[in-house]
Amino acid sequence: MKQLNKILIVFFVFSFLTIYGGWRFIHSREFSDKASQKVSTILTKKFGAKLAFTGVDFNVFPPSTIFKNIHIEKNDPTLADIDLYVDELIVSFTYASFFSSELQIDDLKLKDGALTVKTYVTNEKDIDWKELDFKNIYNQYDILQQKSPLHLNMARLENINIQVDESSLFIESLSLAPHRKDLLCKIKASQIHVEHKLKDVRAINLNKGELFLRLTKEEWKVENLLIEDEKNNLSGEALFFNQHKTIQVNAKTQFKLNLESILPIIPKIPKELLGIKGDVAGSLVARGNLFDPNIELLVSTKQFKSDWIQLADASIELRKKNNLL
Repeated sequence: MKQLNKILIVFFVFSFLTIYGGWRFIHSREFSDKASQKVSTILTKKFGAKLAFTGVDFNVFPPSTIFKNIHIEKNDPTLADIDLYVDELIVSFTYASFFSSELQIDDLKLKDGALTVKTYVTNEKDIDWKELDFKNIYNQYDILQQKSPLHLNMARLENINIQVDESSLFIESLSLAPHRKDLLCKIKASQIHVEHKLKDVRAINLNKGELFLRLTKEEWKVENLLIEDEKNNLSGEALFFNQHKTIQVNAKTQFKLNLESILPIIPKIPKELLGIKGDVAGSLVARGNLFDPNIELLVSTKQFKSDWIQLADASIELRKKNNLL
């Protein structure tokens, strides 16, 4: 019995020293340097980006490298130039990443910074939305994911100013989960400014926008959509899928709109309608072919004014089915 106790004591002491030694190594500067070097090498060599930072920390639970004062730059004259500055880049990964050529990241988070993107004009054809094939798009996404040297479970942005050419927005939070069976995206943004090339149409300015999107091989689902500015509000959900070689839609939206502010941003609207004033509220249900759906529209209006009619209050119900009103 005494001999057994000695063996057990030696075993526990050896186990403790091994665990303690491993813990000390993980917290050491050598391990931190190895982690940061591994991440830096894959981000720069395999993605062609320039990475610079002023400091690095390391956490054990979860295992993660925290880069401080990050500058990432990637120039591609065939597509876009990207310039990113963030206070922190937090990369949470598995220990196996240190011993493989692939970087297995559980969570990548960028906090407090600015992203500038300058795009270049390409000769690619415009997208024919009527020919959009969800299965084909998802198959291409799946191929890219398998070939990527970076295996990512979750990417997140927090408090990032984004400038794309002349358009801009502030990302309060964004999470992207690129899984094999689906792709999830959830975003909350503010200070949204969208420039465009449409003639006689104002730029779009929004106070707030929220979106929860789920993409699969079979369908694209907008589980939640919210758009707001000082005078307008729109919310809803939608499902898009391919059927009979067309894109089908099943959508429900609710809205409160100020006509005087919303009509100038509608493309190709007759000039005679731009003088309409008033507030409208209601709901819209659309089902069937995306480009010719059956619709149910309920609208109520207050203080409606135009050059040819004035209404204090009015309600309208419109139904369209198979080209019949």
